[in-house]
Amino acid sequence: MAEILFIVEFLAGVFIILALGWLLGHLFKLDKYYEQKQNNNKLY
Repeated sequence: MAEILFIVEFLAGVFIILALGWLLGHLFKLDKYYEQKQNNNKLY
């Protein structure tokens, strides 16, 4: 039973790390997209 609990905790930790990485990457992409929009608006 202890091994199963350890495996579940490990997988949960990996999932949380991947989720945070995806979230940060997504936010940085949105930040770049926002900057491009602002630059395009300045041209007109």
